[in-house]
Amino acid sequence: MATNLIQTGNEINMCVSKEKAISNIIDESINSSMMNVTRSKNTQINSPTKTSKKANVYSLASFVELYDNPKIQNESTIINVSGEKMTLNELFKEANDLNNSSSKSIHIFYGTGKLEKMSKNNEILMIKSDDFPKTIFANLKLVERLNANLIKKYLGTGERVNVYFRGRYDMNDEHPYKPFHDGKVYMDVYFTNM
Repeated sequence: MATNLIQTGNEINMCVSKEKAISNIIDESINSSMMNVTRSKNTQINSPTKTSKKANVYSLASFVELYDNPKIQNESTIINVSGEKMTLNELFKEANDLNNSSSKSIHIFYGTGKLEKMSKNNEILMIKSDDFPKTIFANLKLVERLNANLIKKYLGTGERVNVYFRGRYDMNDEHPYKPFHDGKVYMDVYFTNM
């Protein structure tokens, strides 16, 4: 549904997730630029009326699916993130190409990394990467809700996975990545196979 909306020039809103970790795309309102032609009883064509659709997309996995979808032109897609409109190409930023800058805008940072447990606390997942300037920490059990099989396969192996992190970047902070969901890093970290 989100793919169809984007292809017809409609808008996708990035929204704070409900307490679910699944990929969920929900159609919320009808009001922008799909043409609806109706016929009257005498078969004359009435003038077209404009309607538009907006979709609220919650999960990080859904945005990664949209970004990787070859049917979507990422440079022309309109995404609304906290009132700021951008393309998918503007939304996604390579983690190793931040040019030592900070941003107040929400982005999805991506790179590769290794998944490890913290030695002092086995419940903490560490995402270590040369692409990300600092290690990202998350609750292992909560992150497993998103990719249980992938985490079980790669955790502690030293093999790399694709890492996506949604939030803001503040180079002046000891923990520079600030999640989109306040205090819920597990909703803003996602992994895929390389």
